Amino acid sequence: YAIPLSNGQMLHAPEGMDRNEALAHARSMGVEAEGLKDIHLANGQILHAPDSMDEAEAIAQAKALKPDMDFTTKAQAEHVAKQGMGPAAASGLHGALGQLATGAGEWTEDANILKKPSDWLKQKGAELSKKAAEEYAPLTKEEAAAQGPLGYAKKYFAEPLAQGAAGIVPLAGAYAVPVVGPALGTAALATQETGALAQEAQQEGREFTKAGALPTIAGATALNYLGIKHLGPLRKAFGEEFSAGERAAVKAAIDQGGFEAAQQVVGSKLGNIAKNVGISSGAFVSGDVGTRVLERIYADKPVADDDAFKEYGDILTQDLPLGIVAGAGRGYMAHGAKAAALDKSGAEMRAAAPRPM
Repeated sequence: YAIPLSNGQMLHAPEGMDRNEALAHARSMGVEAEGLKDIHLANGQILHAPDSMDEAEAIAQAKALKPDMDFTTKAQAEHVAKQGMGPAAASGLHGALGQLATGAGEWTEDANILKKPSDWLKQKGAELSKKAAEEYAPLTKEEAAAQGPLGYAKKYFAEPLAQGAAGIVPLAGAYAVPVVGPALGTAALATQETGALAQEAQQEGREFTKAGALPTIAGATALNYLGIKHLGPLRKAFGEEFSAGERAAVKAAIDQGGFEAAQQVVGSKLGNIAKNVGISSGAFVSGDVGTRVLERIYADKPVADDDAFKEYGDILTQDLPLGIVAGAGRGYMAHGAKAAALDKSGAEMRAAAPRPM
């Protein structure tokens, strides 16, 4: 194979010989030239640069010679293509499906008749999780800073929101199944946690057993259920009428304290939104942080070292956008339901009031 040299010539190296070995041999024979490395550009062209020159320096020199040419590298273009809400959502969905498939494989592996489907589910789960990790590249702090306020909005709100919202789609679908939704959704939570534990154990070379992981799975399922129940507008999908509780609260206030007391229960739209944003965000963050604590205990990892606190901070950053949006939607709907109930009660009270003859 041919190795281009900085003196304009080509070094022909035998197949099987390492490139560096070939260049070293050439130098020992008196060839005073460097090898040229290929820098692949997004436009399909190839920039040749000396091995000793940094890629950024080579591109800077090339730009100085041809300022009107785009020297974006192929790697840079591929990296940028993995950023944004679309890749974030795809990653969230594929990650959740991967964990569900792995978990389903773990729970069916003990039945001989299901051994092949179990193996397929585990393999598919691993493929989906690998795809989720590779298809999305979050903005770095430097990239966000370079884009200004829009970059920070993407990094800390839009992209985490897309990833988190897409990640709950399979669970929302399970809870939405008529009649069996609550049971199926809770089973999906437990299955997903099983898959998460199994995948982490495999990545770290640890043994995973369902029996040993059962306390962690049960605790994580309970914690995650608390967050799931605060998904605001999606709450109807979880098998209960969203506004029923709000109407009951208004009715109880009227029965106990009259119309003025009920008005205080209804409150302002902004107050309802702020309250529910706090509740939903707290439920998501506490549920996921608590789950991660349980997972670290199961894996015999410290729960209060620098690595652990970094993970908790990442969870906070990931969960807050979804908590804000879900809480805002839930607060808006709650205020609407309570206001409608108050208006209806007021109309009924006026209709039932004695009228002068």
